[in-house]
Amino acid sequence: MHIAGALDTIMEVAFYRHMMPAFSWKLMKRLNIGHERKYDEAEPFLRSFVRGRITRRIASDDDDDNKAATVDMLSYYIDDPEFRDDAGDLTDLFIRTFVNFMVPLPPPSKPPKTGQLCLLDDGGDRMRPAAANGSTPTLHFHRDIEYSLGVATWVVYNLATHPHAMSALREELAPIAQGKSSTGGSDDAIIFEPKDTKRLVYLQAVLLESLRLYRMGPIERKSVVADDVLPSGHTVRAGDTVLISLYAMGRLEEVWGKDCREYRPERWLITDDGDGEDNCKLRHVPSYKFMPFKTGPRSCLPKIAVAMITPVVATLFWNFDVEVVHSHVVELSVVLQMKNGFMVKLKKSVHKM
Repeated sequence: MHIAGALDTIMEVAFYRHMMPAFSWKLMKRLNIGHERKYDEAEPFLRSFVRGRITRRIASDDDDDNKAATVDMLSYYIDDPEFRDDAGDLTDLFIRTFVNFMVPLPPPSKPPKTGQLCLLDDGGDRMRPAAANGSTPTLHFHRDIEYSLGVATWVVYNLATHPHAMSALREELAPIAQGKSSTGGSDDAIIFEPKDTKRLVYLQAVLLESLRLYRMGPIERKSVVADDVLPSGHTVRAGDTVLISLYAMGRLEEVWGKDCREYRPERWLITDDGDGEDNCKLRHVPSYKFMPFKTGPRSCLPKIAVAMITPVVATLFWNFDVEVVHSHVVELSVVLQMKNGFMVKLKKSVHKM
């Protein structure tokens, strides 16, 4: 079993536990059948992996010079006595915490699968991680920042399969790229920075439209604290669980119109005086209708995700023509991902400026 496969199993089982009555999956767990059996295989594997990595990290931190150079999230947990027992060993809470995080741990050496964007060169060979001498060009998305790069994967998929959106995006990028090309060589790749893309309206519309159709967290789970009646008229009791399908919300015809299943970034654009795209601005949609960053006091900070994703997307689609290798299907999980990963072919793009 590989780390990626074990993580996929954990997320798959979490999804089914959300959707099934508790007595059902608990019975399956007791009988050790179905997806619960897969969970019992994956969970110890992940715990062993995490324990081994943390143990090696603690051993390496015994070197004072190395410790001074390594400060991250894991460092704070290692130095917290709450996560050590009386003998100084790692507690079960420590291990379980980092099975959930998996973020501060270095990615395992394994070919990309779910939740990653693997690019192919024009000859069709899988691009490998860059060698020490930098001889092999690579654009490789890992699970470490899964949400933002998972969203980026769906953005790339949607743009690559909708040429009209890709052309409109390049038109918006052209003035910035022209300014950058004047300061560098004609053959140099144009690299877009967050400061270049933060005011690009169509690029943000591209991102929002992808989030509408393919939100990384396709379901939202809420527990009822007290008896209440929802605005829809449904009665809920304390202790009930409410599942909200954000995947379905993004495809409601009464909210998004008859073309709700189509990828059309233009739906996010409005003009002040109707004189053209130069006067476009983003349409505001209330967070209770559009929930890619949740809503209420516990909502996420959208500016962070936008700042991370938009420069990557701009740089990729300005410098390369992207062709999807084969069709893709969505895999059932608590994270919306492509069943067999996402592979594309890249070809150097030529622009006349």
